[in-house]
Amino acid sequence: MISLFLILSDINWENWDGKSIVVKTKDGKIPDVLRNFRFEALRIKNAYRIYLDNPTISKAKNLIQTLKNDQNVLYAEPTIVYKLLYEPNDPLYDKLWGLYVMYLNYAWNISKGNNIKVCVIDTGIDFYHEDLSNNFIEGYDEVDNDNDISPPDASEYHGTHVAGTILAVMDNNKGIVGVSPNSKLLGCRALTNSGGTSSDISNCIMWCINKGARVINMSFGSPSESQIIKEAIDSAYNRNIIMVAAAGNDGNYGIDYPAKYDKVIAVGALDKNGKKASFSDYGPELDFSAPGVEILSTVPYNNQYAYLQGTSMATPHIAGTVALILSINPNLTFNDVYNILKSSAIDLGDIGRDDYYGWGLVHTQRALLNTPQPVLSNLNIKDIEIKIFRNNVKIKSDKEFEIYSIEGKRIYSGNTFDGILNKGVYILKVEKSLTKFLVY
Repeated sequence: MISLFLILSDINWENWDGKSIVVKTKDGKIPDVLRNFRFEALRIKNAYRIYLDNPTISKAKNLIQTLKNDQNVLYAEPTIVYKLLYEPNDPLYDKLWGLYVMYLNYAWNISKGNNIKVCVIDTGIDFYHEDLSNNFIEGYDEVDNDNDISPPDASEYHGTHVAGTILAVMDNNKGIVGVSPNSKLLGCRALTNSGGTSSDISNCIMWCINKGARVINMSFGSPSESQIIKEAIDSAYNRNIIMVAAAGNDGNYGIDYPAKYDKVIAVGALDKNGKKASFSDYGPELDFSAPGVEILSTVPYNNQYAYLQGTSMATPHIAGTVALILSINPNLTFNDVYNILKSSAIDLGDIGRDDYYGWGLVHTQRALLNTPQPVLSNLNIKDIEIKIFRNNVKIKSDKEFEIYSIEGKRIYSGNTFDGILNKGVYILKVEKSLTKFLVY
């Protein structure tokens, strides 16, 4: 189903078209301040679309404010871009309440994962499942020491369920859809239904690192610390890999390891009423909360689906969100990602961080809007600072510079540029030096 939606809080400049404003007057006369602007009449009577020269947010804001002070102007506002909201055709999508409360249906308009490798350390994974096979890359079984991570039978369903929540395939007319449906699955079997050893788990962490994972999901835990697991976690952290783990299911004060470590994101579970699930562990190390009750996902064999609950089910919601964030900017560090999640969380419980909910429920769309685009590091022009946040470009220099479109049209000349540029390739000219940069 396709419908229209608007992301707008009063005036949300993230959704400005980057080039025009809309004005309506009482009598249809164009205000004198707009006489030199290119404009077009709209079908609404006495309404016009006004095109700005060398548009920036500050210019648009100032112009709108000037027009609002004109008694002949009924209203003036930025031209807002509406987007198509695409609802997946996966038939069980409407059963995935966790995706709705995290605003995934809006977040997917920004990114769907873009081949970010997510490594699931768990029990066996049915990588032949209809909703996983197209996203599966590779696996290893530390329990049996072979490359087949298939569960020995249908009773070992935990890992398959976790994997489905993260990256079940979108738009295949089958089953469900994952949080980050265009990401890629690496699987390492370190556990059976009776648990797994610290040596197998640490081996799996290292395997995930060696296979290029950017996110590692660990939906398991223990009250006991392990030095070898901590060392493996440190190795992943030092390689800029984001690790996410379950807080624990005893309903007690005190977070399980490995979630308890500072270099791991600890996730608690919410019920369908937005309250802490009764079984979810809590404490000062809890970072975020996510849906963990009545979670529908993939299970082995024969393309089956089932409902499970636990902090194990909450954790992949956050791991998938991290994959979406990294798909926008793969250069982010653990602290960068953590702060993006923190800044986008819906506060639950006491104001600010608390032991029952951490920073709250992550609003995935907001997290992606808060994710900065990679800063281009290949400019290497002395005395010039350039930052690109989505299509908001900031360039500052002691020297005068010029910005040209790829067609050669001059867009700006000066020492400081702070504004919106449409997606595409641009040329930065400083004295006799020409350098291309990309806005996307």
